[in-house]
Amino acid sequence: MRSLSTGAAISGSELDKVTVRLYEEQEVRQLPVQGVQAALSRLSERADIVFLTAMTPAYYPQRRRLLDAAGLGYPMIATERAKGGVLAELAARWPGTIVFADDLPPNLVSAGRSLPRARLLHLMANEVFRPHLPPLPEGALSAADWNEAEAIIDSLLAGKAS
Repeated sequence: MRSLSTGAAISGSELDKVTVRLYEEQEVRQLPVQGVQAALSRLSERADIVFLTAMTPAYYPQRRRLLDAAGLGYPMIATERAKGGVLAELAARWPGTIVFADDLPPNLVSAGRSLPRARLLHLMANEVFRPHLPPLPEGALSAADWNEAEAIIDSLLAGKAS
């Protein structure tokens, strides 16, 4: 990882400090992506929605406030575990279609390995980061925004997208 301002490599301890700061300031730094509230509201009419966030659980209250303020009152799990394992545990209770949407390809890989029947959707709203990401896992679909993501999820839930 490198600093965007200087290009210098960031040490592990520096990255840890940045991560803690991001968690502490998430209510002002991580604003919901345009279109998410409306898209999830419509999708929630035919699907259960759960936020699975890779975050130190100590910061759960801040994230919960952020989501609630944006009208995103869906259940949330905050964990430092691999998302794939948690997804597989949730899926053990649900035999239907599972769509796992995430902004980071490694989380999609984890989900696909732990739950091969999951349909994977990459949604990275930040265009600055997108070119620096590793490749998507085979079979993952990609959306540039929530309008596109909603259409893909609709198709997946209807069994139409491949």
